[in-house]
Parts: sequence; C-alpha cells; structure tokens
Amino acid sequence: MYPREWLHHAENAAARYEGDPDLLISIAILESGWGESGNTTEYNNPFNIKTKDGSGWHKYPDMQAAFNGCAYLLYASRYYTDGRELLWRLRHIPMASAIWDVRAEEALYAIGRVYAPATDGNDPQQWARSIVRIYRQITSKGI
Repeated sequence: MYPREWLHHAENAAARYEGDPDLLISIAILESGWGESGNTTEYNNPFNIKTKDGSGWHKYPDMQAAFNGCAYLLYASRYYTDGRELLWRLRHIPMASAIWDVRAEEALYAIGRVYAPATDGNDPQQWARSIVRIYRQITSKGI
C-alpha cells in the first residue's frame, strides 16, 4: 500500500492541472517502490524527477510540491505533448473496454520515452505496462 497522504496530494495536483490523481499515484508507486525509495524519503521525490540540468534528483520542499511538479510535467509542460493528447483521448474510453489498456499503454509509452528514456537504461514500453497494471490495481481495490 502506498502512503495514504498521497491521495490528498494527488487530488490537489490533479485538480490544479486537470489531470488524473490515480495516474499520479501509479507513477509515484512505480518510481518509488510503493513509497520506500531513498528519493522519496530524502528528497520528497517519489517520481524520481531529475534536476533541470539532469545532474541529480530534484529535491522538493514537501510531498505536495512533488505531486504538483509531476502533474505540471505531465499536463502543462512542453515535454509530454504527444502523450498528453493521448491521455485526454483516453478519458472518453470506458475503463471496462478491452481497448482501454491498449490506448493507456500507447499514451504512457509516449510519455515514458521522455520520462523513463532508454538512454537512462529504462524500458519505456515496460514502464508504460507497469503503470497501467498499477493503475488497474489501485483503482479496482480503491486503495
């Protein structure tokens, strides 16, 4: 289970940027190992967001700032425009639909190519699949 206070932070950030709080939580879960990573505890950075120059990890003053930062990157910055468009379209597909997972992976893969690039040793496709799996898990259990 992820830290319960994340829900409040995710809801606030999602409302500010018209995003999906469950997606923010899903990314934080994957990136932080369910809130257990050093970046989460030392830097208030469950998203593993790097500094602007890429030289280290961004340190947030508090967890709400981290959720706001990730929401901004996903929903308002210039970095994820391809994935953002696909995420907006995803809102119109019922989650129960068989096509939802496919479209969610497409959107998250477009984001993952930038957020979790192969040049950093990541697999953006696997990153996308993992986010979809966690998203399904937390939304179906209501955690």
